[in-house]
Parts: sequence; structure tokens; C-alpha cells
Amino acid sequence: MDALWREIRYTLRRLVRSPTVSLAAVITMALGIGVAAGAYSIFDGLVLRGVSFEEAGRLVALRRTNLSGPRRSTSVPEHDFADWCDEQRSFEALVGFRSGTVNLRDTAPGEAAAPERYSGAWVSPGFLDLLRVRPLLGRGFAPTDAASGADLVVLIGYQVWQQHFGGAAGIVGRTVRVNGRPTTIVGVLPRDFHFPVLFFVVAISVLSAFIAGILPAVRAARPNLIEMLHDRGRGATTFGAGRLSRWLAVFALALSCALAVAGSLSVRSTLAAQSHELNFDTTNILTARIDLVEDVCPEKDDWRVLHAQIRERVAARPEVVAAAIGTVVPADTQLPPGSTRYKRPGETYEAWWQMPVARSAVVSPGYFAAFGVEFLAGRDFNAADRKGGPLVVVVNEDFARKEWPGKNAVGQRVHLWLGREKEAADANAGWAEVIGLVPTLRSSEFSNEDNQQAIYLPLAQHPQRSALVIARTRTDPTAFTATLRRTVQAVDTDLPLFFVRSMDQVLEATLFYHELVGLTFVIFGTMALLLAAVGLYGVTLVSVMQRIPEMGVRMALGARPQDVVRLILKQGLTKTAVGLGAGLALGWGLGKALESFLFQVRTEDPVTFSAIPLFLLAVSLLAHLLPARRASRVDPVEALHSE
Repeated sequence: MDALWREIRYTLRRLVRSPTVSLAAVITMALGIGVAAGAYSIFDGLVLRGVSFEEAGRLVALRRTNLSGPRRSTSVPEHDFADWCDEQRSFEALVGFRSGTVNLRDTAPGEAAAPERYSGAWVSPGFLDLLRVRPLLGRGFAPTDAASGADLVVLIGYQVWQQHFGGAAGIVGRTVRVNGRPTTIVGVLPRDFHFPVLFFVVAISVLSAFIAGILPAVRAARPNLIEMLHDRGRGATTFGAGRLSRWLAVFALALSCALAVAGSLSVRSTLAAQSHELNFDTTNILTARIDLVEDVCPEKDDWRVLHAQIRERVAARPEVVAAAIGTVVPADTQLPPGSTRYKRPGETYEAWWQMPVARSAVVSPGYFAAFGVEFLAGRDFNAADRKGGPLVVVVNEDFARKEWPGKNAVGQRVHLWLGREKEAADANAGWAEVIGLVPTLRSSEFSNEDNQQAIYLPLAQHPQRSALVIARTRTDPTAFTATLRRTVQAVDTDLPLFFVRSMDQVLEATLFYHELVGLTFVIFGTMALLLAAVGLYGVTLVSVMQRIPEMGVRMALGARPQDVVRLILKQGLTKTAVGLGAGLALGWGLGKALESFLFQVRTEDPVTFSAIPLFLLAVSLLAHLLPARRASRVDPVEALHSE
């Protein structure tokens, strides 16, 4: 124990005698631990944590495979699932699972809760048993719940219990309306816990200290005096770790270069997206999603009527300038556009998936007016574009430029793919006339994807179960939210609004991932740069201090101070060049990985690949110049005397 305390006191004295080196080491360790802890937190949240079920490694998902088409993975029909359950012998149990969303409204006496939309799932009995999960309250689903004619039952999540029902103690047995039908709550699922990653920070700190000290300790235990003297003459540390330290600093420089390249590409992409011309007016627009339940609106004619009633009532409000119904809004990643296949005249296709594809949206009359979009040619949809009438479409500039370059798109015809059954019944059923041409409104994400060709279909001819209510208001659109809810529920009391957002909020959400990725790379790139700069400075300083006697000899033999500076810079910048070369190669690889994310920026962006290495070269030059200037001021007599 006494020996240990002597070593500790000796180490502390050495640290106090060399405060610059000690500070560089502490900063390097702090930055390294901070970067590692931050990266681990993100990686743990996105990748490692996964599902938190007991024996999660034994859970597998089974799906059918279609080998004859482009969509290889398909859902399992109920009759196939029943056969699998009866015949399988390889699994402990099989359960069915289908995710989706549900409408929920409380009908308890005295309650006036508005209907809400929640994420949920339809599962078969035994689902919770398979996951080793016990309900917090009540029970799970029993086989009798799946019997024909059984009363409808539901399990609700902990957050739903707390937020929608206020954590009511008598929640089990309560009757609510789920998708418009009376349903009994039989249980509440447990709260989902998340554990902090503080243990990782402690572990990485201990591991870093262990790795940093293990090499000198091992070499000290088996000293080689000749090698030690040889290393010392070259400027290495006493126990030969100098070369390793210098190459670790070079590695840190390469890593910081790669992260800086990725950060620059991401930031430039984000700036391009933020300044991109949208071709529509985002002012005072409120959007909200509605999903019609099959039990309440089973027929497409019901969808047409309900959507028409909602649009008419919203448009009649004095706060509203224009109102419409549509399946998408521009530049929305949360509810991306659909796609439609079409045929070109004179072309034949062996299979439907070989047909060209365009982005598509189904919209009501007034959709483009709600976004302040003026037609370049032709007209908007109107009441004449109804069920049973001639099929019509509106196309955007990109689609017209691709299909009819140099021609007027209005009056052209396009053959929409309506599915095998309709095509078999009438091969000409899909022909539609282009009645309007609009500017290209960016669909969903901002990326270098150049397929922005879009076809707009009239809602009356292509009714949809899920759609968006769109309203342009005279003032702040968010202030219209409560009125919009009441207006919709006056048409259907069980129909909730969800994803209620202003257009500004839609754009913020779309740009969020661009900004997040850019910010992440900037933060970690900056941290890595600081780590590399401090590491280069610290390693160079230690090396120079070890070589003070050598510098004294050189100066005693006639070397000038600038010769000493030039020698140190030459050796340091040579390794810097190696680090920058490796970093640029790694940065190019990161850029390729980010290619689908980038917008109006090439992965070989010349600004990035010239500015980043020049900046890092300047940082490296400064990190080497400071110790070099210190070495050039040494007194040869004192240097030789200390040796």
C-alpha cells in the first residue's frame, strides 16, 4: 500500500511539473469520453435497445413471400394463419398481429371527451403470453374473445389510460366506442421503461484509462535499454509509446476530417432545402388527417358523401378562405404521397410493375387554390368530374416535360393502371384526359431524387378512406383547430382529427431530419476536431520536450532556430498529409452513405473537399508550430547540461 501511495505522489508531482502536457491529456480524455458517450447514447436508442420483451431473441416474425412480383414480402391471410397454428411444431406458439390506428371515444355518463386517434394493433389471443407481458390492470385477451358473436373488447396502453381517461381507477369494464362500435376495456398494458446509459460513461472512462496506461506498464515491466535509448533519441516517450501516440493523433485527424466532410455535406444540403422554392404559399394553412372506419362507412359512396359534407361545412366557416380534401400535402414526410402506374401509348409491358410510375395524389376541387397555386394551363377539378364521368387528371410540369416535351399537356391522354380486374373487364377503362397543368410541388422529402413527376386524381372519381382536411384561414391557423374539430364531429361524432398541423409545422417536421443529421455531424465533427487538435498538440509537445537535448546539439553545431522549426513541421505535416488523405477517403464513403439524404449537393462537392482539408491543415500547422517555436528558443548549453 505504501508503494502505491508513493507512485501516486510521484505521478502528481510529474503532472504539476508539466501542466501543459497534463492539461492536454485531460482535455483529450474528456473529449474522447464525451464523444463516445454521446455516440453510444444515439446508437443505443436507435439500434441496441430494440424491443424490451423478455427473451426477445427468441421472437421471430413470419410473412409470406411472393416470388413472382416486386413485393416479395406480403401479409398472411387468416386461413393460412389458422393452418400454420394447427400444423406447426417448431415454435412455442404462433400469434397474429396487424398494426394500425383506431378511433377511440369515451361514452361514460358526464364525459364529453372528443374522439381521438391512437396507434394500435389487432392481435390474436395469447399475444401477451408470448411476449411474457402481464397487464397492469385487468386481463389479456382470452380464446373466448375471438369466438364468433363475442362482445368486442380492447386493451389500452398506459399513456392512453392516463391521458384520455385521467388514470381512472375503474377503467376495467368501462364501455367506450372503438371505431364507432361499443367496446369493453378489459385491461391496461404496463408502462414502458427506459434505462439511462450512465453505466457506459463510467465503463468507457475506466477502459480509456486502462488502455492509456497498459502499454507503458507492460514495457516498463520488461525494459529494453537499447531500444529505450534509441526511442528517446527519436523523440519517443520513455517506454516507446511515442510512435503509437503520434499515429493515434493521425487517426483522430482522419476521423475528424471524415466527420467534417459529412457535416459540411449535411449542412449544405439543409441550407439548400431551407431556401428551396416551394411553388406554393404556406401561410395560414391548417391540415388534419381523418380515417373513415369500415363499419361506419363501408361503401365508397359513403366516403364521397362524408368528404363532400366536411369540405362544404369547413368552407362555409367565416374564418376560412379556402378548403379542400386531399390524400397528401406538399413536402410532407409524415404522410408521403402515393404512386400510380401508367401506360404509354404504343408500349407493351409483360407485367404491371414494369410500367412507368409517377407520384400521385387524390384531391378535391379547391385543393390548388388552398395552397395558392395558379394553373399554368387548363382548369381545376369541378363538380362535373364525378363518379361515372370521363376520367380526368391534372399533371405537374415535371410529368408534362417527361411525357410530352415541347407540347401542350392539356388535352393529352394518359392510361392509368387500375388493377388486373378492371383492366381485364375493360382494357380502355384507364384512359384519362389531362385537363390541367400546375407547377411542380415537391413531394415529401428533400433529396436528390429527381422523380418529382406527379399525377393528381379527382377525389370524386377515386374515393379514399384516409384523407386530409385542408383549410386556409384568415388568421393564425392553429387557432382554428378546435373549430375544425367541432365542424368535423358535426358530420360524424365518432370521427377524430389527428396529425393536426399547420403547414409551417409540416415543413419543420420535414426539415427536422436534415437539420438533425447535419447538427449531429457538426457536433461530433467539431468534437473530433478539438480532440485531434489537442492530441496533435499534446503529442508534438511531448515529442519536442523529449528531443530538447537533440535540438540543443543541432543548434550547437550551427542549426538556426528556423531550421529547428522547419524540421519539426516537416515531420509533423507529413503525418498530417497521411491523416487528411485517409480522412478524405473515409469522408467520401460517408458521403456516399448519405447520398439518398442529400439535396442539391453532390457527394463529391468541390467546396467541401477543398475547404475541409485546408482548414484542418491550418489546425495541424498551428498544433505543430507552437511546440516547434518553443523548441527553437532553447539554449543549447542548458539543453546539453540537462541531458
